[in-house]
Amino acid sequence: MKTSTQTPLQSAVAAINAKLLSLRSELRETSARIVDLEKSGIRPATTEPHDRLKQEARSLVNGASYKPAAVSADHPAIRYEQERRRQEVLKLAVEQAEQDAALASADLGREILATHDAEIKAKHRERALTLIKLMRLNDQIEEFRATLMECGAAVAHPLDGHTAKLFGITSQPSASAAGLRRYLDACVAAGVITKKELA
Repeated sequence: MKTSTQTPLQSAVAAINAKLLSLRSELRETSARIVDLEKSGIRPATTEPHDRLKQEARSLVNGASYKPAAVSADHPAIRYEQERRRQEVLKLAVEQAEQDAALASADLGREILATHDAEIKAKHRERALTLIKLMRLNDQIEEFRATLMECGAAVAHPLDGHTAKLFGITSQPSASAAGLRRYLDACVAAGVITKKELA
């Protein structure tokens, strides 16, 4: 359902998803450059502490700009180390951004449901009452059919035989009525209908 303006949470979800796309794109480009350097025979020489990389990754996710070490990158080995470091930071940043996106999306889902709770419940109430009415009509149709048979109407009506496919009757529900009953009980528990309406 579209709205004319975004809520702060919707804006946050959009921002983190855009950041994710940007980080993934840069990670692919960085990984490709590393592969090219490795083809020339260059291999890793140092390993930086994981906690420091994670801190820099969090800064990336939060929008802080990355500033490479102030050393000459003309030599392939130096450039390779810089690219490897950037790759590790980007991997951690993507992981963190994915976690943030999942949390934000869940919060957004709850916000949307809360905003439209009344509409949702109104629709469920309408459906629940329709199903209750259907079961009562099933009872009435089958009772009337039984009365006619007692009066000698041995020939079946063209519309006979459908009740079982439509949840059956109250005293003899069909197998599919179990799901119907669970749904109506859930509607009662949610305050959509009352026990009196269900009876």
